[in-house]
Parts: sequence; C-alpha cells; structure tokens
Amino acid sequence: MKYIAKKIIVALIPLVTMFVHVADIYAAAGTLDTSFSICSTTGNPVSLFDYINDITIQVDNNVVAVGASSVVGSTSVITTSTLILSRWNGTDGTLDTTFNATGSQPGFQALSVGDTTVGQAVTLQADGKIVVCGYTHQTAITKFLVARYNTNGTIDTSFNTVGYNTTSFGAGAQANSVKLQSTGKAIVAGTAVQGKGAFALARYNTNGTLDATFGTAGQTVTSIGFGAVLRQIAILGDDSIIAVGYVFDGASTDFVVAKYTAAGALDATFGVGGIVITPIDTRAEAYAVAIQSDGKIVVGGVSYVNNIGRSTLVRYSVTGTLDGTFGSGGIVTSALQNGASIYGVVLQTDGKIVVSGTVIGNFGPFFAVGRYTSTGALDVTFDSTGVGQNPASSSEAYSVALQSDGKIVAGGYVKINSYFNFLARWFA
Repeated sequence: MKYIAKKIIVALIPLVTMFVHVADIYAAAGTLDTSFSICSTTGNPVSLFDYINDITIQVDNNVVAVGASSVVGSTSVITTSTLILSRWNGTDGTLDTTFNATGSQPGFQALSVGDTTVGQAVTLQADGKIVVCGYTHQTAITKFLVARYNTNGTIDTSFNTVGYNTTSFGAGAQANSVKLQSTGKAIVAGTAVQGKGAFALARYNTNGTLDATFGTAGQTVTSIGFGAVLRQIAILGDDSIIAVGYVFDGASTDFVVAKYTAAGALDATFGVGGIVITPIDTRAEAYAVAIQSDGKIVVGGVSYVNNIGRSTLVRYSVTGTLDGTFGSGGIVTSALQNGASIYGVVLQTDGKIVVSGTVIGNFGPFFAVGRYTSTGALDVTFDSTGVGQNPASSSEAYSVALQSDGKIVAGGYVKINSYFNFLARWFA
C-alpha cells in the first residue's frame, strides 16, 4: 500500500506544476504576483532606514539588490550608512541565505568605507560576479566607490586587492550608475562638485584599478549649464556611453542627455557637441535610460506643472533629436492621481516600455510600475490603466528588472514604522 501511495504522489507532481503554469498564463498583466514575498526585511538589526536603490536579475532569476542601511541618532539625524548587497530567491522573493552564508547575517553583505557608504547601482559580469557603485564619505570629502563581489556574496579581493576602489573628483562626487563595456571594464558615472554639479565618469580595469586610458587619467568631467546631475548611464553596442540626468538652466531644471565615445570624450555627432537639453513643463528631471534595439534612446523621469509631478518619458533618435513618432513630439507626460515619477526604465522584447516609480495618493507615495506601448501610450492591457500599484503606503520603487519569463520585479523601500528593503513582482 505504501508503494502505491508513493507512485500516486510522484504522478501528481507534474499536475501541480501544470496548474501553477496555467495560473501564470491566465493572470492578468499588471496584476500583483502574491506568490512573491512583497515585504522584506532589514539588512541591519539596529537600522531604522533600509532601502534598495537598484536591482538586477541573475541567470537563475534570483534578484540581486544594492542599497544602504542607515542608523538614525537620537536627534533623528542619520549618523552612519552602510552599503548593503543582498540576494532574494527569484521564485518567491524570500531572502536567499546561501548568499554570504557564513556572514553575520546570511543573505546580506555589508561594506563600510569611511563614515558613510551608500550603494547606488549594481550590474553583473559575464562570469556572474557582481559589480556595484555608490559613494563613500572619507576625511571630509565624498568619493566614487566601486566594489566587486563573488557569486556567493563574498567580497572579491582580486579587485584592487581589497575588493573595492574609491576615486576622488576634487571637491566631492557621488556615483549613481555602473555599466560594463564589452571589454569587461566598468564605467562608473555620477555627479562631481566642480564649483557646481557636473557629469562625471570614470573607468576601471577588470582588476579594479582606474583605467588611465579613459578620458583624462581615467576620468571625464563635463560642466553643463549652471550645474548638472547625472543619474544613469547606458552602454551602446559600440561601447559608447549615453548619460542622462538634469541640468539647471538658471531658473529651472531640464532633461539632459549626453553621449560619450567608448574612450570618454563627448561625441560631437550627438546633439550639440555631444549634449541635448530638453525643457519640459515648468521643470523636469531625468532619472533612467534604456536603449531600444534600433538604437533609439528612452529616458524616464518627472516633469512638473503647478508643482505636481507627472511621469515623463522622452525618446530620442540615435543622433539626439526628439523622436516625433513617440508621444507628442517625442515626449509623453502622464498625470496620475496627485502626482507621479519614473525612477526606472526597462524594455520588453516586444518593444513595450516598463517603468517603476511612485504614484502620489491620499496617504503618501505608492510603490508602482507602469507600462507604455512602443509609441508612448499608457498600455491599458496592463492592470486596465497602464499602472500597477502596491497597496502599501509610503513606498517608492527605485528600480525595475525583468525575469526570464517576463515577470516584472521592482525594488525600493516601504515605511512600516521603520523603513524596510522592499521588492514586489507583477505579471506581464
């Protein structure tokens, strides 16, 4: 009788798997995937402020996230911040405790350099090693930080002998984005203080040292307008670099896109001297960029009318002109409830544009993702409105990525008394 029971159990396994797959197939696009753990944990048991700034998806669909864990003092001022790298199981969103398994808190890996260390972006090498960037405050100055980890979550000491490198840009700098060129070299980009904010890029060799063949002694700094902030970069097929952010024009802020050659010089064939500035509404800020297969550039952010933020997408041609086939003259603004912003952009294989960010409701910002058609219209097949929200209040989605089956994962934070790392997943 026991033998028969075992046979029945084995026979049922494929049926259970089939039902799960059928459920996925019939789930409506934009529906929150409740099989994925949406409320996570803190990376520091004494922290009051933990958040995810960026995520990426491994080949096994596990989610690697980077951000920071901050300790708040008695005066409610942040006293220290620690870079936190974490990994989450791609099937159900639970913390992957095989990551840094022998550490003090499996699933998390902490890095402190100086009195403040913050992780801003993460990417993966072809061999699976993890490269992150951010910034560190040392001896009264803020510097670029780049670090590399092994696939098991331990720091990779073959990278600049200690696992990380810091780079000074004079008065101070903050790295916000990291991408890899085809050579495996890492382009780290952000904002430098040069009397005013300026676009700043650095390139690192695969061994973690600064690459002196890039720009000037490994660095490129571009002053734009009355000051500019670089938020994210993308690498094109020829290893040239697209950088996006916003520029102060003396009265307001505008979208700005710059293109650099693979070696770090501004590309004069793009825009005016390598730079395109796009005013939108009364002010606008660009936060994210994605490159289409045809080379067109999709930039996401926020623009404001009467101080109300509107989710904003702009698409540019390969030479930096506004793409008239997208939205209205290349620009799409979406007014949602009391305001909305886009912080992350990723492209589906069918050309649809998936974004993450926040929608402002009656009780604060809401963690949200949205989807647009390839021509810039909100995709009403996605949760009927084009926007899928998480019901948790006081939450924001800073980054978005796609798993191999197309499911959409977003990362950020949620406030429940304290601030917690937060991940959620939607059906596509």
